Amino acid sequence: MPDFIRPNYHPMLVNFPVGLLVMGVLIELLSFMYRRHPVRQAGRCMILIGALWALPAVTSGLYAMWDVASHRNPNLITWQDVINAKLLTAAQWKLLHKHLLLTCVGMGMCLAASLWWLGSSDRWRQWSYLPMLGVLVAGVVIGGIGVHKIGNAVFIHGLAVEPSPADAGTVHPSYASTNNDENGTWRAAVDSTLNPRQVHVILGGFACSVALLVIALCVRRTVHASERLAESVPQTQIEEPQLNASIPDRNQLMVAAIRSVPDGSRAAAPKIPAATFGLLAVLLTLAAAVVGLYVAGITDWPAFQSDFLRAQSNLEMRDRLHAMLGAAMLVLLLLLACIARFAPRSGFAVGIFSCLLLMVIAAQLWMGPLLLLDGSTGPLNGFNTKSPSPQTMQPTTAATTMPTTAPAGG
Repeated sequence: MPDFIRPNYHPMLVNFPVGLLVMGVLIELLSFMYRRHPVRQAGRCMILIGALWALPAVTSGLYAMWDVASHRNPNLITWQDVINAKLLTAAQWKLLHKHLLLTCVGMGMCLAASLWWLGSSDRWRQWSYLPMLGVLVAGVVIGGIGVHKIGNAVFIHGLAVEPSPADAGTVHPSYASTNNDENGTWRAAVDSTLNPRQVHVILGGFACSVALLVIALCVRRTVHASERLAESVPQTQIEEPQLNASIPDRNQLMVAAIRSVPDGSRAAAPKIPAATFGLLAVLLTLAAAVVGLYVAGITDWPAFQSDFLRAQSNLEMRDRLHAMLGAAMLVLLLLLACIARFAPRSGFAVGIFSCLLLMVIAAQLWMGPLLLLDGSTGPLNGFNTKSPSPQTMQPTTAATTMPTTAPAGG
């Protein structure tokens, strides 16, 4: 049974970050004409949403690359199998690699610049405005070049193009469902309609993206609250000799001055929804975990006990580490959400758990694609160099990769 959406979700998802980032950056570049106009705030919101959406677009793109490069052939277990099968032409591989590299670099620059600006204090935002704007512009340009490369691969070299009308009775291998159940079970319906493996990859991208947003919001809430509290202290309350004291003594004097300010005179804490987005990240992580269990074939409690709660589990090390990183991400997000809600000024706790969560996200962004492209068996620090499968699939006919119309001249 063919998939409900063909060939995959990536062409649908990728339009949002591209459009939002391009329009948002253009609005910001022209903001000298309307510095305090609401359209500038709208443009910055577009930049932030586009940058956050870029991560699930990249993860869906990794699935799309595996999809079109392997044609979902179950005999192609590792990425080395896919390369050896030679289901794509040399020109398609070259453009696909350039697209992956350029878009990952460009979208990563946009995401890093957006999160830096979001988590910075007001003073750091002023100092780093021009450098971060330059990073944004460069990221959009580099990402645009990457989009152009994949356009050439599709429209000129026929990457992921369906067979010609003469072969209308056949289904392209990369569009066929991976489920072989012909009995019409509920799993067959779910697999052909939603493609759970692809949904898991996309939900994981959204979970990591919102988790990064939570880190930036927690840092912003902490530094902003400290700034507002320090601004509440009258300058006349600290005498000149005290300003010349050593740093430890000066810090103690500042704390005493802050405590002496009445609560009603203190600046209001900023309304930064770190806890709300922390809860959203937890829900997205749980959703990705549930779909991941379904993809692994764990749909009941006995199977869950056998594969996760017992020492004699048959799970490979990559699967185990992927599951442990997901659980660690869930726990750290819950802790950060609680800190943001009940102890927003605890800078030390925010710093420790934010660093831990950042490391977990980085490890998960490596382990997830490694599992997707290279299978469960193999080293943790790289791809398999030799195929464990007994044989690889022979190259398909030219009709599966050639475009339906003749390419442009040249």
